[in-house]
Amino acid sequence: MSPAESDDELLVLVGEDGTVLGSDRRAAVHDGRMRRHQAISIVIDTPGGRLFQRRDPRKRAYPGLWDTSVSGHVAAGETYEQAAARELGEELGLTGLGLRWIATVNVDLADERERTALFVASSSGPFSLILGEVVAIAVFPDGIRPEPMGAATHAVLDVVDGALST
Repeated sequence: MSPAESDDELLVLVGEDGTVLGSDRRAAVHDGRMRRHQAISIVIDTPGGRLFQRRDPRKRAYPGLWDTSVSGHVAAGETYEQAAARELGEELGLTGLGLRWIATVNVDLADERERTALFVASSSGPFSLILGEVVAIAVFPDGIRPEPMGAATHAVLDVVDGALST
């Protein structure tokens, strides 16, 4: 687990349709019972391509893998939009970036179930590398996805790319 994560953080539990069911500690949500919880994912396009982050190897989920520009959980008492703004600051040092909502989708993985709000934004930076959350950030040309990358990130990017192409 990275230094920025806390087992005591309260996460929002939701049903398949997004109905809020309550909240529970991060440790309890990730205890293998596969309870769906809220999350966010942000894709940032830059003049040179798409910004990706490489997750800290100490993260509980998908350590060391490439991910969208920003991702994280929605804490109890937060909206998806508030969580997205908080995570932008925690992971890239960004504030006040205009976000556009794309979709909210259920992401079902072998070890986790999330209801994830997907956002996009455009920025030329500057971006800050916030150690403990990420170990690298890089811009890849449009259409190129870095590897290794988790199946959930590929699925999220497929939704975003489909929405942006219409």
